[in-house]
Amino acid sequence: MKTDTRRTIVLMFSGLGSEIFQMGRDLFAKNQVFQASMLELDHLARRLAGQSIVSHLYRENWENEQPFRDLADECLAVYMLQIAMARTLRVFGIEPDCTLAVSMGFFAAATVGRCMEPQEAMQAIIHQARALEVRCPPGGMMAVLGPVEISRDPSVSRFCEVAAINGPSHFVVSADPKGLDSVEEYLRQSRIVCQRLPIRYAFHSHWIDEARAPLENLFAGLAGRRFQVPTICCARADRILDLSADYFWKVAREPIRFYESILSFDQGANLYIDAGPAGSLAAVLKSALPPASRSLVMSTLTPFHNELQNLEALLPLKTGLFQGIAPLSRTNRITA
Repeated sequence: MKTDTRRTIVLMFSGLGSEIFQMGRDLFAKNQVFQASMLELDHLARRLAGQSIVSHLYRENWENEQPFRDLADECLAVYMLQIAMARTLRVFGIEPDCTLAVSMGFFAAATVGRCMEPQEAMQAIIHQARALEVRCPPGGMMAVLGPVEISRDPSVSRFCEVAAINGPSHFVVSADPKGLDSVEEYLRQSRIVCQRLPIRYAFHSHWIDEARAPLENLFAGLAGRRFQVPTICCARADRILDLSADYFWKVAREPIRFYESILSFDQGANLYIDAGPAGSLAAVLKSALPPASRSLVMSTLTPFHNELQNLEALLPLKTGLFQGIAPLSRTNRITA
């Protein structure tokens, strides 16, 4: 009897920290579906936030700064880009069997899962950003390349909290600015590789607790909505089908359990497609997959603006050419 060897398509949505200058620039210039989607969402952004995200994102002259100074605009840009990418992939005949959402990437997952309309999601993103700006102190996040046991060192743990565990040798901490300075100095002196993320608040830690009440009130009306496309939520390391009243608060506050999510979900024959602005989830996933996994990992957008070639690399999906490949290893993992 012939068995079905079709791979499960997992579309991954990332949160803040993945944004880059002029992300998706070439696709916006050369792909009509992506451009039309971005402009449609930008029309909503102008109405809801009072300014164009697209005009800012693709302006020619960049200062030596983060792509966005305003948190709401930054969050909207990441959301818009990922929704536009999901729509573009659909035109290519690529529909997700499920999604995987990290932090605020959950808004994109809820939209693709037909649990929220874009206008609802964008309005919620703006309110969430405003609540954080008004109620929470400045902070930041830092990625660390090393075993998570490092986070239990008193020179680290007294200043910060673990915000994400992405792999056996990759985790993220959150802290206030002085705490991050202290931890960074200690890690560099210990010759442990670390990198600040372009994030101005200490997400996934107690430093954002003052925003809890307004955010839970904001999202209370969404309770009970059902996903048409199930999502793997890294706040719970589990697949979910329904929204709870406190869910959007949890994905902002609780640690990101990316590694645990992958270990529990991956059955060795998935196709993971990173819809994020810089391919950061695809890069992390390469080290998180079990050694025996036959799953494939592909990026769409990258810092090198080669998104058109990346989309062309996904076209064989339509003819099933990703079936029956050799087991995945560190040398043959596919990343676009």
